[in-house]
Amino acid sequence: MDDFLIYRSTTPGGSYPGGQLVATLPNHVFSYTDAVTPGVTYYYTVVFHYTDPGTGTSHPVASNEISSSTCCPSEFWTDNGVTAQQLAEWVSAPGDTVANATFDNSAMVARGIFGQGGTAGLPIETGVILSRGNIALAKGPNDDSGAGFDNGSSGLIDFQQIVPGIDTRNAAVLEFDVVSASTQLSYQFISASEEYHFFIRDFNDLCAIWVDGVNIALVPGTTDPVAVNTVHDGYPPDNIDPINEAYFVNNENPPTIHFQFNGLTTLLTVQASITPNVTHHVKIAVADANDEALDSAILIKAQRPLPCP
Repeated sequence: MDDFLIYRSTTPGGSYPGGQLVATLPNHVFSYTDAVTPGVTYYYTVVFHYTDPGTGTSHPVASNEISSSTCCPSEFWTDNGVTAQQLAEWVSAPGDTVANATFDNSAMVARGIFGQGGTAGLPIETGVILSRGNIALAKGPNDDSGAGFDNGSSGLIDFQQIVPGIDTRNAAVLEFDVVSASTQLSYQFISASEEYHFFIRDFNDLCAIWVDGVNIALVPGTTDPVAVNTVHDGYPPDNIDPINEAYFVNNENPPTIHFQFNGLTTLLTVQASITPNVTHHVKIAVADANDEALDSAILIKAQRPLPCP
């Protein structure tokens, strides 16, 4: 039978037939789709096996070698064309089983993934981003425009557990169940906001990561939730002294990171002790406090490979 054999390698000029056999196609099929890793160059050779009808002898004819690659954008990017299940899997450790993922926010623009964080100067290369506005506004440079988008979503009453009486708006909430063989769930994240520096005290945008109802997103060494007025370098015109300044990065006057937000935390690592091989519930959220104006976001480091947009 006549057929096409497709060989693939990640190095050029391999010995005939060149690389690993990845597909065998009958002679009437002329298309092939391959799953690849972004940024990797692949080398292909196609071998056509023609069978002589008179002798029954197969005659292989090899094509020239061709190469192909896919690339992510070269600058910081965001993509909201993903599902809640995908977001939950990407923030979870490899091997953990994730189920019942939901995104409690009607605004598609408020959640997604990002990449090229290192190019922008962030401590996270790829991950999941939740915004109380529009994730696309996170892209730099910081133009001091006061970026903000009212996406029309409601607040989240759970935040009153950590800041009693707080009035939240535009909450972006990712929830899911997870089963792990480990004794700990661990997440790395940064929190960023346009509320810095003029609106410290007045608009205390905040984020949280609840595991089985307990918020583990705390400023290291404290019981303070991660929020605009618990992590900052002060604002002398309003006589505001720094709080937890060691965990704050100033990104204005002048900006030091190719990122829209005026300020952000350093990379924070949080952990929760869990019982292995049983179901635990995780809720990750960010919200506006007292208004729907300036954007804030939480960026969680991906623990599994992300696709390009």
